[in-house]
Amino acid sequence: KFCVPKMATAADISNGSVGQSHKEPKRYYMTHDDKSKLVYGYIKIEISFLNVPSDVKDLVDKFLIFSDHWDKSRKSESVEIKDDDNTITCCGLRDCVSYGQHIIDNTSGVQTWKLKILNYAGNSGWFAVIGIVEHDDEWLNQNRNSVWWLKEKTRYGFCGGNARTLHTDDNNRNIRNKYGEKFKKEGDTMEIILNVKDGTMKYVINDTDYGNAFDNIDKTKQYRLVVTMNYKAKDTVIQLY
Repeated sequence: KFCVPKMATAADISNGSVGQSHKEPKRYYMTHDDKSKLVYGYIKIEISFLNVPSDVKDLVDKFLIFSDHWDKSRKSESVEIKDDDNTITCCGLRDCVSYGQHIIDNTSGVQTWKLKILNYAGNSGWFAVIGIVEHDDEWLNQNRNSVWWLKEKTRYGFCGGNARTLHTDDNNRNIRNKYGEKFKKEGDTMEIILNVKDGTMKYVINDTDYGNAFDNIDKTKQYRLVVTMNYKAKDTVIQLY
């Protein structure tokens, strides 16, 4: 549950990489439309002998779901990510910001994420803000430690500590409204259901569906999952499953 600095390996020392800064390679993020093309390509190339009807292909695409994972390359320094159980741990050095890998847009259909608090150790009133942020790779990389408190990009979220929605309007004002129930104790579960095409997002907290938290999401933008925990939530663990 604690942040441990990465130690230099023998390979790092032998190749002279210790002490050098390396520019992170540019990553290509796939949208749902990109992945749909892969599925159609697979059907065309690998199982073309089955003569799969186009309606069946469309049905597969409609219910195509890709599990999201935390993005190790795009997180704050105070977050530890574990691949084996897809968890994030807040190390409490400063606000703990984590992003999902998937890029969601109006071709993505309905995207869902499920979260569970495996360990809660916070004492902050707002605890965590969970939602989506406009995808801009360079901007997110530069501002990975404070995404919710900057106003340059569009974002929509829910504050688990005080059960309020949070978003930025056209005038760059942070708007907060009461919604749902608190999400801030061990065992709490949350499902986020996003439909960019319809411009809606809602939360299901501890199996209770609270309806649309937002019905005016900008349909022209791309988004990513983002979770920000207050630094006072040190040793809190959240699982994405």
